[in-house]
Amino acid sequence: MKRFLTLFLLATLFGAEKSIPVYAALDHAQNLVRLREERLLTRLLRWQDICDRREERREERLRVRGILAPHSSSDVDRACEAIADRLEEVQGVPRPNPRPSPQPSPRPSPSPSPSDDLLPNQRYRPVPPFPVIQPRSSFLILGETGPVIGSIKLSPELEPVEVRSIEITFQDPVESLQSIEVFDEVGFRLGSATLDLSASSNGDVFTLTLSPQNAYFIDEDDEVVIGLRPRLRDDDSGGESGENVRIEGIEVTAIGQWSSRTAEVTESGPDFKQHVTALTEIPEIRSTGQTTGTFSVGSKRPVGSFYFAAKDVSDSDAEPRLTDIVFSVSRSNDVSLANAVFRDPLTATEVSCTTTSTFITCSSIPADVGNIDNPRELVLYVDVSSTGTLANPFLQIEINQPGGPTTAGDITWTDGETTFTWVPFTQPVVRGTSWD
Repeated sequence: MKRFLTLFLLATLFGAEKSIPVYAALDHAQNLVRLREERLLTRLLRWQDICDRREERREERLRVRGILAPHSSSDVDRACEAIADRLEEVQGVPRPNPRPSPQPSPRPSPSPSPSDDLLPNQRYRPVPPFPVIQPRSSFLILGETGPVIGSIKLSPELEPVEVRSIEITFQDPVESLQSIEVFDEVGFRLGSATLDLSASSNGDVFTLTLSPQNAYFIDEDDEVVIGLRPRLRDDDSGGESGENVRIEGIEVTAIGQWSSRTAEVTESGPDFKQHVTALTEIPEIRSTGQTTGTFSVGSKRPVGSFYFAAKDVSDSDAEPRLTDIVFSVSRSNDVSLANAVFRDPLTATEVSCTTTSTFITCSSIPADVGNIDNPRELVLYVDVSSTGTLANPFLQIEINQPGGPTTAGDITWTDGETTFTWVPFTQPVVRGTSWD
């Protein structure tokens, strides 16, 4: 308007020959206003798109955690509300499904950035199914990418942050580790941490370094779960069976988006289980007998039938074999057992076992019985007798204790190079037929 008045005065002062038409000045002013409105609308639409993407990502993360709605709003939420309100005012069209306005906060709201400035995980659209980040002790197979070996929750303390590095320290150096894949609970992959000899000459530190353009964004008041999955060398590339793998700690370096300084990130809920490297593992043990049966006495009665299968791997050095098994005996007081043997019913190869009132122990199982390079069914035969003093005698055999990396269980086995005393199962490992 000031420009229009200036042009009008000049036209009046200098006369008709040097005057500027009033309608031209008016058109110019209107064009300026229209151009400004178009630019404002373009910016608002871009910012609204950023807010929508952020909301989608947050909803996916909350759904993974089983939370229906956030319990609080951040300054970014308030900024997005202001953008939506301004867009409604400019367009003159009410917003669909308006969200309730959050309570005001004394902290200043950040200025939204254009979509071109979004970091990779802000542009990422989560697609189910999402990864399960629940570490449990497991065997890490050489030459393969293993299951989750650890996790941690990260939450900014004072402002939105950009994670620039994640340093993972192990309790001991692990020759079999090639790299560590780092990802979050909605499936976004941050990258791979690699051996960092500059951080530790012992070879027990792996670091993921992220450039400013590939930094990992965490919003203020948000919480993300980071999972870690190992990539193992094969035995021809330095991998070794029997190495213990356990994370000791994780150190995160982040830059605050408001302060541009190193920012504090709360690390909580670290879940670092112990794991062991191996050429193969036993992923399946199950009963092949009926669930229940009629109790009977007699010589060499088949009291339990069990199926064992080792993981099929390409490594020719893998020779999985059962070497010792302890069966737990549940029985009524009138039942007695003797002369137990563990047998392959197809080949008739067997091993004798020792029997007590509560356990049947099969030790030093030979290869022709214990080899499980191919899936195999093995049956426990026992002489069963009863005094007949009880009207309802009872008998059941089970493999009870799975054990763990530091605790011996009821199954001892070898992968061909290392002997292990546990299997990755819950208790009980397997129950046989219930005879009553």
